[in-house]
Amino acid sequence: MSWKCYLKKMTRLALDWGALAYWFVIMGPLKQTEIYCAYLYPQPIPTCVWYWSRIFHKNVDILDLFSECKNVLCNKKVLDFHWKVLHHSIYSEVRLNKMNKSNGKCKLCIEKDETLCHLFYECKHVKPVWQLLQTQILNFFESDILLNAEHVILGITSNQIETRSVRILYNVTIFNSVWCIWHTTP
Repeated sequence: MSWKCYLKKMTRLALDWGALAYWFVIMGPLKQTEIYCAYLYPQPIPTCVWYWSRIFHKNVDILDLFSECKNVLCNKKVLDFHWKVLHHSIYSEVRLNKMNKSNGKCKLCIEKDETLCHLFYECKHVKPVWQLLQTQILNFFESDILLNAEHVILGITSNQIETRSVRILYNVTIFNSVWCIWHTTP
């Protein structure tokens, strides 16, 4: 079935055409998987999807991310914090700089601009934490997944690890580590 047939079906479902048109302009020509995602998410697509899709250069399945958050057995504060990270509602130094409240530089390395990706993954003071966790995870789970910025920010999804219990343990480790990094930052 072509994407035009899917569009005809979606008109009957009163899909938000503004969101679909924006999807088309930002992500390029529509593919069946993108239309299927729009079909499952008939309300306007959250801006965090556009933001993380642009940062990681791939389509972000927000429904899969939210379902993974629901399944993780973590402290409520940690889950609430991860929800804020997913929605890009954490005030990093770059965002505070736009409001003239900060200089925008990372408080740890004082060299680069502090975005969420930099603070939680790319900073030279945080990199050793992820390298240590990576070696521990590889030894314990015997998996071949290498942590990257996308895993640290968004978490591990069912597309990356099929075994649910391993995926939950990965995400608990990642979410708690990100929360600890945030709370130990000066």
